[in-house]
Amino acid sequence: MAHYNIGFVVVMDDDDKVVGVLSERDIVKGFGDEEKSIEETVVGDLMTESVISVSPTASVIDTVHIMNTHSIRHLLVVQAGKPVGVVSIRDLLRVFADQLLKVDGDTDDGVEMGLVRNLAAT
Repeated sequence: MAHYNIGFVVVMDDDDKVVGVLSERDIVKGFGDEEKSIEETVVGDLMTESVISVSPTASVIDTVHIMNTHSIRHLLVVQAGKPVGVVSIRDLLRVFADQLLKVDGDTDDGVEMGLVRNLAAT
């Protein structure tokens, strides 16, 4: 995951069915709670099996609400039972930053608008 700069992967079985997700948080929790050997630990030992998802037509507001309610930073997007994407908290910050720039694009409040511009650009 570190090599590819990703913090979340979808775990699927041989029949292409989603069986879980694995996040950086899962890894930290998995190795922080007890003595585990990295050589003997498999993804299934660390992954979250209860997958929370949204459809591609879910609103941004509903997506934020789901993520806040479940204290998650990544949300699987599923269509017709198949994973089609992942929404991250960073993705949502970009959307909000873009919206703020549209609303307040003509005024420059110094550091605050600079931060919004940087969020929108990442």
